[in-house]
Amino acid sequence: MFTKSLVKSKRVKSISFHPKEPMVAIGLHNGGIQLFNYESNKLLKEYNDHEGAVRGVDFHVSEPFFVSGGDDKIVRVWSYESHQIKYFLEGHADYIRCVQFHKEYTWLLSCSDDMTLRLWDYPEERCISVITGHENFVMNLSFHPSQDLIISVSLDKSIRIWDYSSLEDRPLIKDVYDGLHGNATDSQDEKKEKEKEKEKGGIRSKFLNFKMFQMFDIIPKFVLEHHEDGINWGCFHPTQSLIASASDDHTIKIWQISEEKAWLVTTLSGHTDSVASVMFDHFDKDVLISNSEDGTMKIWSLSKQKCIKTIHDISPDKFWCISHHPTAPLYACGHDNGTILFKLRKTKTPIVETKNGVVYISDLVIKEFNLKTDETTTLLNLKKRSSFSFVDQLSVSTKSDAYALVTEENFEVFYKANYGDKKYLKYVGTGKDLFFLSPTRVVFLSEEGNISIKQLNEEKRIRIFKQKETLYSRIFSSYPGTILVYYSGKLGILDLEQKMISKKISVEELKNVVWSQDKQYLALVCKREIVICNRKLKKITSIEENQKKVKSARWGNINAIFYTTKSQLKYLLLNGESGTIKTLENSPCFIGKIHNNNIIYFDQNQKMYVTKIKSNDYLLKMALEEKKTSEINKLMKETKFPGHSMVRYLKNKGYPNIALPLVKDPKIKFDLAILSNDLEVAFSLAKRLDNEIHWKRLATVAMKNGNIDMVEKCYQRSKDFGKLSFLYLVSGNTENLNKIYKICQNKNLPNLIFQNSLFLNSIEERIEMLIQNGRTSLAYLLANNNGLSELAEKIKNEYLNNDEKKIQNLLKFQEQKKQESNLLLTPTPIIKNTNNNKNKSQNQNQNNWPLLRIEKESKINLTMNSNLNEQTIEKAQGGWGMDGMDNLDDLQFGLDFGVSNNNDNGNNNMEEEEGGGGGGGWDIDLNLENLIPKDELNELNSSLSTTKEGSQLDNNLFIAPTHGKSFANELLETSEIPVEFIASGQFDIAMKLLNRQIGITNFKLLKDIFLKIYLSSNNTLKHFPLIKSISNPIIQKNKKKNMRTISPIDLEFLENDLLQNAYGAASKGNFSLALENFRNILFLIPFLIIEKREEQQHVYQLIKICTEYITGFSLEMERKKFQNDKSQIRLLEMAAYFTHCDLQQTHLTLALRSAMLLSLKIGNHINALSFAKRLLEISTIKAFSEQAKKLIPYCKKNLSNKIEIDYDERNPFVICSYSYTPIYQGFEKIQCPYCNAHYLPKYLNQTCNVCKLSKIGLQCDGLNILKTPQKFKK
Repeated sequence: MFTKSLVKSKRVKSISFHPKEPMVAIGLHNGGIQLFNYESNKLLKEYNDHEGAVRGVDFHVSEPFFVSGGDDKIVRVWSYESHQIKYFLEGHADYIRCVQFHKEYTWLLSCSDDMTLRLWDYPEERCISVITGHENFVMNLSFHPSQDLIISVSLDKSIRIWDYSSLEDRPLIKDVYDGLHGNATDSQDEKKEKEKEKEKGGIRSKFLNFKMFQMFDIIPKFVLEHHEDGINWGCFHPTQSLIASASDDHTIKIWQISEEKAWLVTTLSGHTDSVASVMFDHFDKDVLISNSEDGTMKIWSLSKQKCIKTIHDISPDKFWCISHHPTAPLYACGHDNGTILFKLRKTKTPIVETKNGVVYISDLVIKEFNLKTDETTTLLNLKKRSSFSFVDQLSVSTKSDAYALVTEENFEVFYKANYGDKKYLKYVGTGKDLFFLSPTRVVFLSEEGNISIKQLNEEKRIRIFKQKETLYSRIFSSYPGTILVYYSGKLGILDLEQKMISKKISVEELKNVVWSQDKQYLALVCKREIVICNRKLKKITSIEENQKKVKSARWGNINAIFYTTKSQLKYLLLNGESGTIKTLENSPCFIGKIHNNNIIYFDQNQKMYVTKIKSNDYLLKMALEEKKTSEINKLMKETKFPGHSMVRYLKNKGYPNIALPLVKDPKIKFDLAILSNDLEVAFSLAKRLDNEIHWKRLATVAMKNGNIDMVEKCYQRSKDFGKLSFLYLVSGNTENLNKIYKICQNKNLPNLIFQNSLFLNSIEERIEMLIQNGRTSLAYLLANNNGLSELAEKIKNEYLNNDEKKIQNLLKFQEQKKQESNLLLTPTPIIKNTNNNKNKSQNQNQNNWPLLRIEKESKINLTMNSNLNEQTIEKAQGGWGMDGMDNLDDLQFGLDFGVSNNNDNGNNNMEEEEGGGGGGGWDIDLNLENLIPKDELNELNSSLSTTKEGSQLDNNLFIAPTHGKSFANELLETSEIPVEFIASGQFDIAMKLLNRQIGITNFKLLKDIFLKIYLSSNNTLKHFPLIKSISNPIIQKNKKKNMRTISPIDLEFLENDLLQNAYGAASKGNFSLALENFRNILFLIPFLIIEKREEQQHVYQLIKICTEYITGFSLEMERKKFQNDKSQIRLLEMAAYFTHCDLQQTHLTLALRSAMLLSLKIGNHINALSFAKRLLEISTIKAFSEQAKKLIPYCKKNLSNKIEIDYDERNPFVICSYSYTPIYQGFEKIQCPYCNAHYLPKYLNQTCNVCKLSKIGLQCDGLNILKTPQKFKK
């Protein structure tokens, strides 16, 4: 049996499952009705209108109703949506024992201690038939699932089967509620008309022609009387003609009915007290479930007519009722202390993956499905051979044609003595986790926790390994010679020969281990996590499902594991990538095999499905991981991937060339082209963007790739004359170097003129430049040193005024430096430029660096992408040049500056590059006289001169600039973060945000923080006297130009300073100082600004830590007030509660030691023993551990508690932070919307006792301190 949920409450008298929602209605002996969600373990609603026990509840099959009946003799039909009573039915004269809706008609059946059954038409709120015949209390009743029959049982020891087939008028639920409320297609007038008819009472006659049923319409068909005492429960079998009854005579009787007669089949004995209730299993038709006032539950086999399992440890008290889910294998039993929801078996179909498909077991028939042939064959029918009614695990040895069935505690192995025999032998044993080590050997885990190996054709059993202190809890298959063992939260590899565990990994709540096909990787399937390891148990990657449980997992190939949660099929790659494939319709589902993107899976009803994986996201990631070029090309051409998420993924994974076709934004596309070295695409995008930054980036990448031609073009576009000059120097392109020199002269760039004159080794030009810039002494020395005597004499006479003294000093200086100096010559080019206009097309790419030819593993050719990468591979000498821009002749130097070359009589002006005129060229004005005819030019000049005066008037006009947005106004549109509004001085908006997000109402404690944030987030500029100073916010802008306030409160400060100070004070026992520090952290957290989601998780964790410590320390300080309490009950209770606060290990050790010693002092040895055991598990302090070890045997000898306290450590609870009392699981509780501290419902709307800020129980949006670009929605 697998427990689903435990609901603690008063005595439970009735239970009903909702047919669709994860919800149960629980009728209590104290008159309450609880609606409980068993998925979230939360109490949804409690109704307390009944006076006395609620002995019957039932959910409606389609409408949002449930019915209840009890000791107040009234049947109530409730709406669980509006939480109001829908219908009110009176008529019974004594306690109502059971109520039930009909599945098809608007009927409601009830039975009572007044010895009658009543059939109600609940929409009309009237009784339509009173069924009499019993002579004592009628305890239970039920409609037949498919026939017109009713069963009722009574304390008069009789079972009565009633036939209502003669009833003629049968109002269908659909018809009645369409009539009463109107169809979805009805107009408003039609709906109003129907409401009027309903008020008049005519709606029923219009739709149903209803009439009062007579007594003889429902007649007794059979009366069964074989029980020796009163009968408490009776029910029909869901598919067979069987009835089960439970009696005070401690027995269960099974009856067979036909059209003509009914007879007793068998009597099931085993209970030692009154059998309270009985129920057929709706999924396993051979199983019967009963519970009794003896505190036990029994599972019976109908075919074997005996009890196959007795469950003792659910309730120490009496059972009263039982119920089952209409469509799921889920059951519930009510007892004196609450309700238990459980499953009899795992809903997972036992599956074994094979080479071509799967082998699975359904209804004790082992079948094989072949995925290639799409055929299912029966391998072995075990219905008559096996003693099991259901199986948890299947193991198969195809080589020896052997099969093993494993349940929770037992197993059966069916094998052949010799291969080829037709007869199967059977080996039965006690144990679990059995699997085949070889065709004739199995290994399993015994009840004692020992690993045992069995040779099927021998009687000998070999015990091979047992750890001294820790017993194994699970074992799993592994590679040959080893098995996997799980114990104490660790998984290890056990070597069968050496009997040693070689490798270990820590993993919690391990459910299964799934090996990859090549046995190189294994997936550890936990309750809410999957961990992938290599065969040495070294962790590779993992994924955690916080909200949902992992149901199953299978390897798709060596790179991916597929797994299912309750409603989704997901995947995890070895590189850590994960995603969702699809949402499953028949949930929960369990994967059988993944092969060639086909998936075989089973639902909880053991129905098999085969479907195709159609997730393009997964297929692309797998194709990239496996480098399948053709698959990538196909997906990129046929699939439209979502915008930036896939582009970002491809970019981060090193596939920018694949992401290139997905992008339209030129800036992003340029970045991808640069990363993928697609220089042609990058160049065309740079021309569109025409930005200096992009030209420089492209030049850098082109230089790394040796594309000198493209480097030249980028320098030309970005007008980087210095780098362009050096490029021509190292490449020996003196022709273009001369042109650059002339450009620098026209632009009057002295530094570049001098630099280029050095590069060109032009001494006269250098001398001329020095003279023009007033450096006449240097010009004289340069001329004299290079033997230009005439020029030196000219400088001496014209610029130095024949100052002999100065000249002598210069010559003396020259003589001194001659010995130390060398002649400066132009360096030899690295690659000689061979370009000329005659063989331009032939030698176009000769300037580029030669590249080594390398063969790539794969070539990915995508649409919208160039073939540049293939060209660079195929051409050994480069080949990355571009047409139409070979040299500076394409840049119209002659036209811009009136500069001509010496050849061709000065008419060889450089022409503009094709298509480049829009880029601005070299930003030099054209000569209009050469472009516009003279007569038109004169007209333009005259018109300009006549309007000159008017233009001056227009230029004097002042146009006021438009008023821009203030920082405060921009925040209203872009932010939801409170601290930003505080920084801008908008305290009122910040307070509204904090109230809406986390329910803060007590702002007095935050006044100083508000003021300090405002003052530290603004700077003040002083103005003229008596004029108010100007205050400006301190802001910063990110790359997207979004403004961001710089918060003075830092997360690192809270974690590293305040939190550590709080921990330090706690360790020293200074609880008041620790409380102050923890509460200060809670005060400051709402004023953080974070930009990473990882930091957001840190903040949530920080809030949880502070809440736990404040609750614990406040409880401990309150406990000290009870030191003088003579009873000492409250003193010990609070010490026990303190040990359940989530503290650091050191502090929890101190709390456990205090509770242990206090329990020992008072004489509660059972409690002291519990605290001592917990202390031993976590303590790292030797002295404390020794104390606990000494105390344990002493407490075991005196196993008793002197005083009774309200403390149950086995039942999960939280602590109310006001009353400091436990709130056990299943009881209603409310929380603080900020710190999530727990409280009893009576403290609703009070100020939280932990954070001192928020109002308890408010429904809020949640704290928003994460800075995102999303717009603020007013």
